[in-house]
Amino acid sequence: MKKIFAIVALMLSVMTVNAQNNEVYIQINPSTVHNDGGDNLSPFGLAAGYNRLFGIGCEDNLKLIAGGKFNYAWKSKDDVDYSFMKIAVPVSVGYRFQAGQVGIMPYAGIDCSVFLLAKAKMNGESKSFFDEDECGELAKASRVQVGGHIGIDADYKNFVLGVAYQSDFTKFQDNTISLGSFEEKQKSYFSEFEIKLGYRF
Repeated sequence: MKKIFAIVALMLSVMTVNAQNNEVYIQINPSTVHNDGGDNLSPFGLAAGYNRLFGIGCEDNLKLIAGGKFNYAWKSKDDVDYSFMKIAVPVSVGYRFQAGQVGIMPYAGIDCSVFLLAKAKMNGESKSFFDEDECGELAKASRVQVGGHIGIDADYKNFVLGVAYQSDFTKFQDNTISLGSFEEKQKSYFSEFEIKLGYRF
């Protein structure tokens, strides 16, 4: 019995996730709304967020990164002003190695986003993409999105510079309307390129 307890204790000690760092950051996020069969939209975005970095087990270089960020993006096109606001919760696994005085950490993970706002304004009238009565059945969108990301961070002392690419797996719009023998479709999803400046403490 003592041997079993010792083995369990050893396994738990190896699997323990130990807190390592806090990170606050700002991002520049050029985004794309990919439209199947239509013109893409390219909103410009800014974000601010927080991450907690954990060392996994006895391998301190292997990191679990979890946090949240607030993102706002906007675009004017064809006399229409678009704006999007969301909260994202990214979770990543990365491996940090030292290159001289600089730490390098490639990482990848998944994220869940909840849109607080997605609207189009034209001629002084604003329409929400989440209100079918305002935008119509075809343009109605989903607030919750799930996606994936891949990126790399470089840190020097407490400062971090990073780049990443994120793309949603789920559709922002995924609607089909039957008009007699004709079907009209609206399918779109988000992706974004992220440039990060952060501070770890």
